[in-house]
Amino acid sequence: MDNPFRCESGVHSKGVRRSRLRFLDSFISMADRHERILDIGPPNEMSRKFGRHNLVPFISTCDRDMDYPWDMNGHTYDVVTCLEVIEHLMNPLLFLQTLRKVMTKGGHLYLTTPKVSRMWFLKMSTHFNEFDEYRLRTLFEQSGCFNIEEFGTTKSQNHWSIISQCGFRPLCRALSQKSFYVKAVAK
Repeated sequence: MDNPFRCESGVHSKGVRRSRLRFLDSFISMADRHERILDIGPPNEMSRKFGRHNLVPFISTCDRDMDYPWDMNGHTYDVVTCLEVIEHLMNPLLFLQTLRKVMTKGGHLYLTTPKVSRMWFLKMSTHFNEFDEYRLRTLFEQSGCFNIEEFGTTKSQNHWSIISQCGFRPLCRALSQKSFYVKAVAK
C-alpha cells in the first residue's frame, strides 16, 4: 500500500535550489570525496547537482517504501543523506533502525527535516510528522542506532521569488520555516 503522505519533490525556484546547494555543501563535508553515498529517496535534481558539484556518486534508494523494512541488496554505505524525507514517513523509528542496517559502523548520517510549525495554517498536508527538537532527539535516542554528533537549525532555505509564484501560505512558510539538521554516527 502506498503512503498517502509521500510526495514527489516540489517545484522550487532557482534561488531555493542555490540556497539548498550552499547548505548541503557546508553541511556535508567529507574527507574522501570518492565515497559512494546513499541518498534516501528517488533520484532528484538536488542530489544529482550536489554529486556533480562535489564529484561524489550518489546511489539512490529509488522508489523503495521507507515505511517498511528495506535493504540495499547487501550493500552498506559509509555516508547516507536523508534530506527532507523523514517527515513523510509513518514510522520514523522503524526507518532509522532499518537505515542502520545498510550503514557501516561509524558511518555518517546527514538528515534534515522541517522544524514543526506552531501555526496550524502552515502545517503541510504531505507531512505525517513534523518534529520539535525534543521529539527529534528522542527519536534518535530511542532508535539505539546513532549518536548525534551535530544538531542545529538552518536558516529559511526558501527564496523571495516564491512570493510571485505561490501565494500567501507559501510566503509565510518561506519567511518562517526552518529545518533541523542532524549529523549522526552509526553505532
